[in-house]
Amino acid sequence: IETKPENFNREVALDKAQVIAFIRDTQFKEWTKLEKIHGSQIEQKFIERLVKELDLRGMLDVVRHGITDYGIKFKLAYFKPETKLNPETLELYNKNRLTVTRQVKYSLNNENSLDLVLGLNGLPIATIELKNKFTGQDVDNAKKQYIEDRDPRELIFQFKKRALVHFAVDDSEAYMTTKLNGKKTAISLLIWDITTAPEIPLILTDIKPLIYGNMFGVKIVGLILSGDSYTYRRKRLKIKRPVKNIKKRL
Repeated sequence: IETKPENFNREVALDKAQVIAFIRDTQFKEWTKLEKIHGSQIEQKFIERLVKELDLRGMLDVVRHGITDYGIKFKLAYFKPETKLNPETLELYNKNRLTVTRQVKYSLNNENSLDLVLGLNGLPIATIELKNKFTGQDVDNAKKQYIEDRDPRELIFQFKKRALVHFAVDDSEAYMTTKLNGKKTAISLLIWDITTAPEIPLILTDIKPLIYGNMFGVKIVGLILSGDSYTYRRKRLKIKRPVKNIKKRL
């Protein structure tokens, strides 16, 4: 789904409408119970609870384990079932809302925008600075943006609280980092072919049609959310060793 950038709420760094739509579509019974408690304020109260849990536990834990409000448990994502024996779990998995949003303005302090934000059920999972060599810019320009122009204190960039990974991409190369830290940011080269780990549960499939001719067939969100640790995921994603002095490469 390609969503409108104005739907991204800068204050809480997520798409409220997509979050609520996903919850109502997949957990209507639980939503109805919560509505009896919160009444007409249910959407506001649910988002407040979600934001509190994201700030306290982090994006990865919330997506993998959900949240609880007044004893009512809600899932924020459904992962691909190992088998097709249970059609209900497969149906819920297919109801995940995978979004791509262009030119996302993320700050309350300025009008800076990100080229792309990949979302899962309204939650920002990854950001992308996308460059095209035909316009005179390449992946080094994208890396420079993350290092010099993206403030790590902005909510969408705060480590573990919102986006879990940030990609610098052009027509032929992709780099990634899980933590923005100014000039100390460690950026790793991402090998394009990630099909060597097909056993990892995948959520997001090819977004190439949504990107102007760039070879970014990622299948990436499931990879990010799978695994036991950042180190584990880095190995499965076939990442080269981080560049120690990224400034020299720029």
